[in-house]
Amino acid sequence: MFEIPTVLRSDEFRKLIRKDRNLDQITHKSTLKKEQRITDGITQLMINTSDKWEKHSDFPFWNWVRLSYEFERNVCLNDISYFQSVLVQNGFQLNRHYQIPNRGKKGKTRAIGVPVEKVKCAIDFLKEKHQELTKPDKGICVDWSAPFDFKGVPLPSKIRIDSSLLKEISAEVLEVSEKLNLEWNLQLRAANALENDGWLEQNYKVSEYGRCFGSGLSSLQTMPKTILKRVLKGCWNLDVNTASFVILTEEHRRRFRNSKFPAIERYIRFKTWIREEVARSIGADPSSVKKGFTAIGFGMRTNTKLFYDLNGNLVTPTLTSTFGGNLETARKFLDHPEVKEFWSEVRVLFDDLSRCSEQELTGLKKGQRVSYLYQHREAEILRSICRSVGENLVIPKHDAVVIQNPIEHQEINWIQKKVEEETGFRITLSEEAL
Repeated sequence: MFEIPTVLRSDEFRKLIRKDRNLDQITHKSTLKKEQRITDGITQLMINTSDKWEKHSDFPFWNWVRLSYEFERNVCLNDISYFQSVLVQNGFQLNRHYQIPNRGKKGKTRAIGVPVEKVKCAIDFLKEKHQELTKPDKGICVDWSAPFDFKGVPLPSKIRIDSSLLKEISAEVLEVSEKLNLEWNLQLRAANALENDGWLEQNYKVSEYGRCFGSGLSSLQTMPKTILKRVLKGCWNLDVNTASFVILTEEHRRRFRNSKFPAIERYIRFKTWIREEVARSIGADPSSVKKGFTAIGFGMRTNTKLFYDLNGNLVTPTLTSTFGGNLETARKFLDHPEVKEFWSEVRVLFDDLSRCSEQELTGLKKGQRVSYLYQHREAEILRSICRSVGENLVIPKHDAVVIQNPIEHQEINWIQKKVEEETGFRITLSEEAL
C-alpha cells in the first residue's frame, strides 16, 4: 500500500475527515489513540484509490477498493465491527460479499466504495497546505550515493524533481469523475515531494519474475504516464521496440529447432506500416490498431460480443473496447488477414513456450510460465542497457529506460550490440523526448 503522507496524519486533517465524532472531546488517551488509528485507516482507504494493486476487480470504478480482513485487524484489532460502522457513518459503501479461497481458486476480499466528497475534501486540504510549502525550482537531479543493486547493476535510489510542477498540473485538472482521481493522485505525490524538498525515494524491489519495481507514492515508476512526462520533461525515453515479441520468438528459437513466425517477424520489422495498413482497411484509428496488436501479446481473447459476468454486470470484451465499443470495427480487425495470421502465431508461440517450460516452472499456470520466461529475459536486457547508459540513467522501466541527456545514433547502435553480446537478443532501440 502507498504510505500516508505526514500531512495527512496530522490532527488537523483527522478532525476534518471524521464526521461521526469530535476527536477534540476525547479525553482518555487509549480511546484517542484508537480513534486516530481508525481515522488513519479511513485515510489509507482513500489513498488506496490511487494504487492499482488495491483496486477491487468486481467494480470498474476508481473509488472502489479492497477491504481485507488483515487490513481491518491492523486498524482495529479487537473491534472490526466498530471500524465498519465508522466507515458507513462517514459515507463509505461496504460490500460484504467475499469468497474464501477453495480448491486452488483464488478468493475475493470485500469491497468498499470511498465517498467522492471525502476525496474532494482531502484535495482541498492538500492544496491549501501546498500553498504554504512553495519550493524553488531546482530541476531534476539524480543521487548515486547509495544505489540500489539490481543483480549487479546500480540504479539511483533517489531522484529530485521540481515539486512545483505537480502543483501546476493539478491546477489544470477538472474535478469530475476520473479526473478527480487523477487530481487526488497528483496531490498525494505533491505532498510527498514537498515534504522531502523534491527528493523521491524510488524504493526498488525485484519480483520473483525478475522485474525491478518501484513502490509507493514517491516512485516515478508508479506515476501515471501523463504526469511522468511533465515531471521528467527534458529527459529522454530509450525504448526497446516490440520487446515482448522479440524476446519470446528468440526464446522459442532457443528451445525448438523448427521455429518460424513470419507474421510476427513482419510485425517486428514493419510494425508502423502494418498498423497503418490495417487501420486504413478497417476504417479505424492507427492508435486503436496499435492497442489491438499490443493486447494480442497480452493474451486478449477473440470474443467481441458483450456478456454478463457472475455478478450480472454487462461487460464489454477487451477487443471491442479497444475500438471504442464499436462491434463492427472490432470484427473487421479480427477478420483482417494480417491480424489473423499474427494472432494464430502468437497462440502457437505461447502454447509451445508454456508446454516446454512446464517441468522447469512447476507450480505456475500456463500464462504465468510464459510471463516468467519473458520477464526474466526482459530484465537481462534492461540490466545490459542500464550498464551501457551508466550515470545518464534516471529510472528504469520494464522494457525501457529514462535518461537525462539524449544520445547519438552511433551510441544507440553500440548499446544494441552490447545487449546482443551480453544476452544474445538482437534488439532495436528508439529514442524519444519526454
